[in-house]
Amino acid sequence: MTNTSKASGDTFEARIVEKYGELRIRRGAFGLGTDLAEKKHLLDALKDLEGDHNVTAVLVFNDEDAFTAEEHARYEASLHDLREARGPVAANMRREREDHAFDQYLSTTMRFRKPIVSCLS
Repeated sequence: MTNTSKASGDTFEARIVEKYGELRIRRGAFGLGTDLAEKKHLLDALKDLEGDHNVTAVLVFNDEDAFTAEEHARYEASLHDLREARGPVAANMRREREDHAFDQYLSTTMRFRKPIVSCLS
C-alpha cells in the first residue's frame, strides 16, 4: 500500500492511498471559507489529485470531531462575537465568504473528471 501525502492544511489533508485520492476534512472546517489561503490550498489539492494519473477516484472523509453539532455551535458563537464586536455587516460578510467557498467547492467537484465519493458523516 502506498501512502503518499500530497497536501495538508489546518482543516484538511489530501493524500494518495493506492490508486485513490483521500481528502480528509479536519475540525475547523466551518471556517474554511473565511481563510482564503486555506481555501486556495484545498482547491489546489483537489486539482492536483485530479491531475494525478495514478488516482482513479477521490474519497472525501471527515474526522470524528469535524462537522459536529458542537463545532457548528462554536462557529455560530464566533459569528455572534464578530457581530457584537464589529457589527452585523462583518458577520454577514463572513457568512458570504463561507457560502462562496462552498459554491467554489461544489463547482470544482461537479466539474471533476474523476469520481468523487462523499463519505462524510
